[in-house]
Amino acid sequence: MYRIIALSLFIIPFVSIVGQDIRELKGALAFVVMLTIGLLSVYKGKIKPFSNKWALILVGFVWLNIMLSPSSGLKLGSINLMQFWSWKPFCYILVYLLGIMAISSATKLNTKGILKGMVYAGFVMALLVIIQFFCLDQFFRSNGQIHEQWNLGGSLGHPIFVGAFMAMIVPLAVYLKKRFIAVIIVSAVLVTQSQVAIGAMALSLGFYFACKGRKQLIGVVIGLLVLASGVMVLIQHKPDYVSDSGRFSEWVRIVDDVNQPIRPNVPGEKEKYGKYPVTGRGLGSFYYTYHVIHKCRFFQAHNEYLEWLYNCGIIGVILLFLAILHIYKLNFLKNEYRTALLSSFTCIAITAGGLFVWQLGATTLYSAILVGLLHQPLGSFADNKDELIKVKGE
Repeated sequence: MYRIIALSLFIIPFVSIVGQDIRELKGALAFVVMLTIGLLSVYKGKIKPFSNKWALILVGFVWLNIMLSPSSGLKLGSINLMQFWSWKPFCYILVYLLGIMAISSATKLNTKGILKGMVYAGFVMALLVIIQFFCLDQFFRSNGQIHEQWNLGGSLGHPIFVGAFMAMIVPLAVYLKKRFIAVIIVSAVLVTQSQVAIGAMALSLGFYFACKGRKQLIGVVIGLLVLASGVMVLIQHKPDYVSDSGRFSEWVRIVDDVNQPIRPNVPGEKEKYGKYPVTGRGLGSFYYTYHVIHKCRFFQAHNEYLEWLYNCGIIGVILLFLAILHIYKLNFLKNEYRTALLSSFTCIAITAGGLFVWQLGATTLYSAILVGLLHQPLGSFADNKDELIKVKGE
């Protein structure tokens, strides 16, 4: 399992084929990685009970969500396509759950090696972004509209994608005492000018240091207040510098849509679908319906939690937050190793509030690996001194 994970840490972020959508390519390969380690664990009989009951309930609820959601209203010949958009994401969820359970069940996993792999992959990505900053990269082309003149997409295709990917690695570099690498990655995140990634990176590092003790907590609070004050001053003097790219107005509309009837986009046809605020309009429906109904350019909500609310309703988003809170309950203030993992997860979870990071292959794979490690029973990592010291102390 370790070799598969270690190879995927480098292959998934950097793989690219000319003429193909790299987001689909990376997502498909990440799916294969999680499927492989999941099936290997099942074959070897190494899947253990999974402690996050809320995650299991959430996956079970998704089936109910699909059954109760409205049909697409589309036909292929005489065949009703029903909720055709739900089955692919549901398949991905099941496979990722299986992979996470496999990682959480692995008792002889080289966890330090996995973290080092993530850090070095982030370092290489940061070097690529810096090379692109100086306009020296001729191989990877960004599809970003705002930063096109800099071509800052790493090998992920867009500044905000690569910014989020690198930001989640910074707490791990700090934990492993790779200070030079951490500085390089932070610098690369800053030059992308991704406000979501920069903010998430600052907050996750604050979380990491605040967990070290009371003095550090006070210092972090003061630092965040100073940072917030600086941002407010910047907004007042340069209001155009801080841009939401139209996301905020769409978020308001998404929340409003959750409790609105669905109206088919057919002239003269009367409203015939009801409201679905409790169980949602169906997993995966946002991608196919929202931009058509509202004639907007967004295919994703740029907010995973609001998109999940749209797709899976109030029950779905509550279960999602309970599953995430369980991760913090398992790992909060256990030891520095767990804090580092949790800080990295915190970074990507914050980024998910302003981007669709859990629909991108590299960030989804890294997030799943972190979640799997965070569900390991305390003391399971025989190669990690922080874990062993904590267990002996207890």
